[in-house]
Amino acid sequence: MFVTESCQLNKTSSIRHHTTSPKNNQEAYLLLEAAHSDRVISSLKKDLAFKMIHRNILTLQLNRITLEWVEADLNDADEHIRYVRLSIRESRCSIASEYVM
Repeated sequence: MFVTESCQLNKTSSIRHHTTSPKNNQEAYLLLEAAHSDRVISSLKKDLAFKMIHRNILTLQLNRITLEWVEADLNDADEHIRYVRLSIRESRCSIASEYVM
């Protein structure tokens, strides 16, 4: 099974920059806390992006293993077809044209 998934990147920053000076201690504290929260959110987004990359790498590895299994099955099927054809030739039986692929 091949797994595919599309992702859409949001290129806009969610960080809000406050341009005016705080008017009191409470406002200064809240601005600083908001800035810290924005940093935590950015850090979490970064971690999530790395985890998504890791998941995608694992998915690619799984798809590669699946491809190898399918290729092995295909090789086995080709070998079996060669064996059947050889057996038919050795038996000197003819195959009717409606049965030939």
